[in-house]
Amino acid sequence: MLKSFVKVIFWRLIRWIDGPQKLRQFGEPIFWLTGFRRSVNRRRPPANLAVIKLDRLGDVVLCSQLLAGLRRGWPNTRITLFVRQSLVDLARLCRDVDEVVGVPVDEGNMVFDPRSEEYYGWGQQLAKWLEFCHQGKFWKRRFGATLVPRWDTDYYGALPLAYLLGAPLRWGATEAAMADKVVANRDFDRLLTHVVKGRSVRHEVLLNKSFLQMLNIEPIAGEKLVSWVKESDQKKAADIMVASGVDFSRKAIVVCMGAGWPSKMWPVASYASLCKAAFDFETVQFLTFGTAAESNLGLQLGNMLGGVVINLEGKLPLGLLPAAVSLGSLYIGSDTGTKHLAAAAGLPVFEINCHPRAGKPYWAESPRRFGPWSVLSRVVQPEKATAPCETHCIAGESHCILGVSDKLAVDALRSFLEQPDLKRLVRSELNSTTVT
Repeated sequence: MLKSFVKVIFWRLIRWIDGPQKLRQFGEPIFWLTGFRRSVNRRRPPANLAVIKLDRLGDVVLCSQLLAGLRRGWPNTRITLFVRQSLVDLARLCRDVDEVVGVPVDEGNMVFDPRSEEYYGWGQQLAKWLEFCHQGKFWKRRFGATLVPRWDTDYYGALPLAYLLGAPLRWGATEAAMADKVVANRDFDRLLTHVVKGRSVRHEVLLNKSFLQMLNIEPIAGEKLVSWVKESDQKKAADIMVASGVDFSRKAIVVCMGAGWPSKMWPVASYASLCKAAFDFETVQFLTFGTAAESNLGLQLGNMLGGVVINLEGKLPLGLLPAAVSLGSLYIGSDTGTKHLAAAAGLPVFEINCHPRAGKPYWAESPRRFGPWSVLSRVVQPEKATAPCETHCIAGESHCILGVSDKLAVDALRSFLEQPDLKRLVRSELNSTTVT
């Protein structure tokens, strides 16, 4: 009877807390009464910091400099990194955090819908976050601060989760960072004590550095991403790769044809044409990387090119993926998290991107926001969007990216490989096959 009564009261409260403003109205008195808002020395680093990054693989990799900067600036702070459950094994490779927590992430919850004047899925997700905090015993941690380094729209409820952890100091990017975010994350700034100002009109790595600047922490020396590859993992990955048929006497070309969104995927037949035209098959092997669900892509490429293709899709655990990619000589493929792993390992990157050159310069798919960082690279894009798309690709399948012809890609790759540093690295004679 008592449990039923408590449940009724709980759900009535959840229905009443229908947005960030009411969450703060309800939460602040509770946190004050329970001691979570006790006075803190804002000039000293927090003893216990939660960094909440619920984004996809590539976004987590692009945070490597931020995490390294936090560790360098606050060496005595315990840093707990919250990531989506599927990326826990990857995040544990980061030597700059003390603990990694997996979070069950739902897409598209807790965003404002102006048509109905309410937040989509707010109450249900709020209840899930409260249960998550309770079951994980995170309130006992007494986090001194939380940091949410996401500049795009928070579709995952990262800021509400940061608030519910109870930390007296909360840093996050402003809801005014982009036009869509102003609407979808209305009033989210109310959940923060420190709002990082700015617009999302720079590369993601530079945007992340804004957090370090606000915290008066000097960024780490150098511009490259921080590699999370260990030598022991390289040996483990190499053993799996050799068992799959990889011959390390040849140069390994990492090929990634899949992507998180179908609109980012270039046809497999076009990749086959590109590989035939640009490489001497006597000196290279093409290693296809991706999820088990994408293994058919590698099989298709193998059917077109023969034994020079080694299909590794779905054969490597995520924790060994950075090490496996680091054993390659060059990355060719889509705008994916694997691309950023390749860049972090120092591989040159040849990317085929769906975002039109004439489109929004800092859209989520734009290489100006998420292109390969601080490595030799070449990005091939369609000149303009394909109707009905206008400023960016809105299709649920390969669409605008089909504006990248085989000839355009081959010419760009040949030119890219002519650079002296790449000639020495890949050591391949360029094929003279003409592609139309």
